Amino acid sequence: MPGVSALDATASRDNYRIGTGDILEIRVLGQEEMSSSATRVSGDGFIQVPFVDEPIRAQCMSERELSEVVADRLKKWLKHPEVHVAVKEFNSAPVAIMGAVNTPGRFQMHNH
Repeated sequence: MPGVSALDATASRDNYRIGTGDILEIRVLGQEEMSSSATRVSGDGFIQVPFVDEPIRAQCMSERELSEVVADRLKKWLKHPEVHVAVKEFNSAPVAIMGAVNTPGRFQMHNH
């Protein structure tokens, strides 16, 4: 992206709060069976993670915060789990475009 540094992009992702309908990728380093390539945040804001008995509240957390929560829950099976959470699809924050535009309406923002 022209004009956006890697530091700006990281800060932007840290400010994004996960919401209902978002699709998350959860990677546990060296543990493919504990990882998930597409976990949807439920309508009540929770996710289900492999090997974790209870649903985890994801809504309103940043990727980093949720990574720490998931890592903490996996300590039952792993001594020092390294977890990375990334939003694959942003579905919780629609934007309305109105006025003198070709196509007014509600749209989902996508991070490419």
